[in-house]
Amino acid sequence: ILLGVTFACVRCGCFLAGCDYGQATASVLGVRFPAGSPAAVAHAHRGWVPDGSASLPVHPTQLYEAALGLVALLAALYWLRRGHRDGRAFASWLAVYAVGRFTIELWRGDLGRGLYGGISSAQLISIALVLGLAAWLGARRSRLVPALLGLALFIAPASADAQVAAPAPRPKNIPEGYEQQPDGSWVFAGKSTPAA
Repeated sequence: ILLGVTFACVRCGCFLAGCDYGQATASVLGVRFPAGSPAAVAHAHRGWVPDGSASLPVHPTQLYEAALGLVALLAALYWLRRGHRDGRAFASWLAVYAVGRFTIELWRGDLGRGLYGGISSAQLISIALVLGLAAWLGARRSRLVPALLGLALFIAPASADAQVAAPAPRPKNIPEGYEQQPDGSWVFAGKSTPAA
């Protein structure tokens, strides 16, 4: 729970500092950062605004990520409220975060975050997280197969023992009044007179 709230607070701090800003936009969601902020300095350096001016309106990617942290928190709470304490909550948080972060990176406007072949370092980390989660899920499921096999092997001998212990039909050469014992032998039970 603290992870999602902390992440949202950190990203709100980024918004207040003006770092990790988004690309310029004409959207109603666009915000302008004041003169001297990282976005305004970068826009002035590119010649988009005069020196000492506010930035162009940009995507508030910091707030998008703060919202992402809270959405990831809701995904984790889904499992926690159902009593699952086996890693599902954390895995859900990571999965939502990784997919969301990959997407939000498409709107980022700051260039100092590292790009490798057109993919940001955060996107590479997001891909690694999703692959790691897929491997973890595969390992969990592969543990399920041996567990089911072990259960089947445990149940199969028990049902086989039950079949051996079940009374067999009386063979024709055993007269009426005899009962089968657990060891398979037949003993006169006295229900009728034995044939001589």
